Amino acid sequence: MYGWNYSFARSNPVTWAFEKLRKNETIRVVNDIFENPLNNVQCGEALWKIVEQRPAGIVHLAGGERINRFDFLNKVADVFSFDRDLLQPVSSSFFKTIARRPADTTLATQRMKDELGFEPLPVVDGLVRMKEGFDLSKQYHFRDAPTSVSTWSILSLTTLRLNN
Repeated sequence: MYGWNYSFARSNPVTWAFEKLRKNETIRVVNDIFENPLNNVQCGEALWKIVEQRPAGIVHLAGGERINRFDFLNKVADVFSFDRDLLQPVSSSFFKTIARRPADTTLATQRMKDELGFEPLPVVDGLVRMKEGFDLSKQYHFRDAPTSVSTWSILSLTTLRLNN
């Protein structure tokens, strides 16, 4: 999952890369691990669908695109206008001290689509939403844009659902 998080919370792949790229730091990124990352605001929307519809069994919530971490962070660099040359692809075997992970943790989202009627966003669309939220926070001069955007998004989503 990715999106703006509270300043005291653990970073996610996008916020971690955002900070590194903003400082023009080089990042070694695995290119052989695949996932389908989900935007955090979309996750909240999907969770509300589950609360409302109460489907039986397991419903995977995941993004609409299978992607490796290197390609994912290249899209982050593109959307936020950072230098893609700061990203260096490496094999997962490059990181000797990190616990081994499955090569593909992509989740099946068919029930999410069919039963909840919820279409997960492609990566670029989720990142653009994230960027638009960041730009909105700057427009309103929030002190800490990522935290404020996260709070604003959660409160707006909650208010929307409670008022309907």
